Amino acid sequence: MHWKGRSAKAGHRLDISEGIQFQILYKTVRTDLVLYTLQHIHAQEQAVDS
Repeated sequence: MHWKGRSAKAGHRLDISEGIQFQILYKTVRTDLVLYTLQHIHAQEQAVDS
């Protein structure tokens, strides 16, 4: 009984760390997308100017 409760707590801690890793990954991907989109728009504007 006692061991079961402890393993459940460890599993919960694992979920939290996985959630943090996912947030970091999501922010990184989102930042890459924003930078890529800005570069793409900038390239189109330069093409229009020339």
